[in-house]
Amino acid sequence: VKRAKYSFTQRLYKSWKLDFSDSGKALVVVGIISTSLGSFSTLIDTYILVGFFFLLGSLGMFTTFLFRPKVEVFSTLPTRSVAGEKIDFSITVKNVSSKKIRDIVIQNADFSKFFEVSPPIKKFSCINPGESKETKFSIKFASRGNFIFQGFRVDTCFPLGLFKLGLGRKGERAILVYPWFSPLEKLHIPSSRRYQPGGVALASLIGDSMEYVGNREYHNGDRIRDIDWRSSARLGITLVREYQEEYFCRIALVLDTQITSKKNSVLDNFEASLSLGASIADYLSRQEYLIDIFAAGPQIYVMEAGRSLAHLEQIQ
Repeated sequence: VKRAKYSFTQRLYKSWKLDFSDSGKALVVVGIISTSLGSFSTLIDTYILVGFFFLLGSLGMFTTFLFRPKVEVFSTLPTRSVAGEKIDFSITVKNVSSKKIRDIVIQNADFSKFFEVSPPIKKFSCINPGESKETKFSIKFASRGNFIFQGFRVDTCFPLGLFKLGLGRKGERAILVYPWFSPLEKLHIPSSRRYQPGGVALASLIGDSMEYVGNREYHNGDRIRDIDWRSSARLGITLVREYQEEYFCRIALVLDTQITSKKNSVLDNFEASLSLGASIADYLSRQEYLIDIFAAGPQIYVMEAGRSLAHLEQIQ
């Protein structure tokens, strides 16, 4: 599972982007400038200006902290996606407090290189007690993998509009991203269902039955329901119908997962082979085949799929 990790500098940048409004950023910049000027001057007016900006920022943070919204967040974001595809989903925010909340800001709770959320921020002027409001977002993952999406923050800028504060992120979930692939319309494989000793029996009996191969004389222990009464009456001996179980053909899909270099060309070729393998697996999973998938690298993983043995999301 891939979870974004941040250095101290990146955490400061994340706080700068998420916790400060445009007015708050301007206040910080002006405060830094006035502090710098005050360090080279002995004029009392400079210190008064620095103190004013400090008190204004403290007042804005304290009052915004008191008005943090108490909400419930519902998301339609799916838990599975495909690399490179944009997925549209909605976020519903419900005010569960007894007070009207104002200047609501809905924003992605994380800045990650793994995915991109658009638009990055949505705003509501107010939400009445018990009222729900819905807004639309889209997300696109740059690469395959299993990611932790840290959800959304529902903050308020009320009353001074300097800071964006809330009660934490909402809707964290793990998302499985498949490699991008183009579905195949046709793939010629010179094999079909046939009789083969030691084969794999039918994985799903829905719509299938044992194949009739002929008649033979009755032996003790044969099932009465298999007796062919018409043929027995015609020949004067007791005959039973003989059946043979039908088997599926097995197809091996071998994928070399060993990466010998970290060069971009090698990684691009590996991703292309994954996409091709996903396309083939998708096609075979919709046909009358059993698939043995071999992921051969430093360790070898084998999985059997097809005909009620595994679904496409397990294959990929």
